[in-house]
Amino acid sequence: MDIRPIRKATKEIAEDVNKLLCQLTGRPSVLSTVALNSLLHERDFVILGAFDGRGRLVGIATIYAKNILTKRVAWIEDVVVDETHRGQGIGEALVRGLIASAYRMWAKEINLTSNTTREAANALYQKLGFERRSTNVYRIRL
Repeated sequence: MDIRPIRKATKEIAEDVNKLLCQLTGRPSVLSTVALNSLLHERDFVILGAFDGRGRLVGIATIYAKNILTKRVAWIEDVVVDETHRGQGIGEALVRGLIASAYRMWAKEINLTSNTTREAANALYQKLGFERRSTNVYRIRL
């Protein structure tokens, strides 16, 4: 398995990203190649990809960092491995790669959220040293 940053989105990569996001969210994703390339050019934003031996994208994970008043914080989002490739350590390799990226971004902490029903993902995050926080997450959809 080859874990590396995605630097440029092709039509095939965008299609694979959309398939993975659909597995993560349970709903179709329509992220275009142009939109994906726009994200890839943002400062302090990384998409790591896991590529199989044939060069197909079988997992992704993203991280971004930003300054807030008290510190520099990174957020991990959209960690997903294709259901046919799970249980092989790909998710762990992706998250470890994101942690290394956070160091390069000078982040002082990394945050993430995970649905409580994603038992394997939550176990992985705890294994890697993430601590559950006692907080409420609020959202307004715009």
